[in-house]
Amino acid sequence: TQSNPLGMPPPPPTTTTTTTTTNRGVFTPSPISHVYWLRLLPVLSLLVPVATIVATYFLAFQYNTVNTPIPYISETFNYPPSSSIASYGLSLTSSILFAISFFRYRYIEIKIESDEEPVISVGDRTALHRTNAALGIFGIIMGLTLTGVGSFQWVNYPLVHNISALLFFASSLVNMVLCLVLERKLLIHTAVIRGVSIAVVAGAFVAFGVFVCGFGYERLYGKHEFYHSMAAVAEITLVVLFTGFGATYIYEFNDVLIDFQVFRKDGEGNGWKKLPLQEEEEVEVNRVALRSTQDWDVLEETGET
Repeated sequence: TQSNPLGMPPPPPTTTTTTTTTNRGVFTPSPISHVYWLRLLPVLSLLVPVATIVATYFLAFQYNTVNTPIPYISETFNYPPSSSIASYGLSLTSSILFAISFFRYRYIEIKIESDEEPVISVGDRTALHRTNAALGIFGIIMGLTLTGVGSFQWVNYPLVHNISALLFFASSLVNMVLCLVLERKLLIHTAVIRGVSIAVVAGAFVAFGVFVCGFGYERLYGKHEFYHSMAAVAEITLVVLFTGFGATYIYEFNDVLIDFQVFRKDGEGNGWKKLPLQEEEEVEVNRVALRSTQDWDVLEETGET
């Protein structure tokens, strides 16, 4: 309240009321708990395997557990301490792949049905749902086979290790192709990222072909330094391209928000009930404008927004 210097009574206050309704489930996300941790998943899928491979190569040469100039990745973690680091690092990478596969599957499912997307026919939507389901399945296969690569060293279990590695490479290639198929319809990335992704996939198929030729030659005709080094370089290139392709998920997850909702069993046996994040409420904003004899300044504001 402000006194009137002229002794005149102030005019009655002018009140403007605005009513807004907050819908159930609408909330302001915490940047740390809702956004950045999801974006961190593809970053970890890039950093963890690279750090693991660099560490195993360093320790393999440090402890003289390899006898070729350019060894296969698998040869570097045949013996401790590299074997322990590889088993831990690849298992951690597998867990990250499982998480990415799950969240990306749900994200793509919603994106396919989103009204904001270009017009997609019913047949196309069905095909996209099936493609997305296949993408999720191959993501799980990648995680399982990568765990097998790290858990069963080549020197101890050559057959299991080779099968796991072959399935991991094959499922990763199929995974990348399926990503491009979805990208063609949904336009998730920018044109630049899309072009780079296509180039990476093409390079991965070439590297995989070179690796299979070099590795197959050694299996048929015995160890040969040239073909061994050629296959090893192709294998390293293939892994680099895989991790590089996975880095595009950083952009893809940049604007994705995961909202976990909680359900509980109704005590009366009527099924599951959702626990709302925020009850519906009406918010009134009252602005009281008090005019003095000198000006029209707003002297007091009450209410909550």
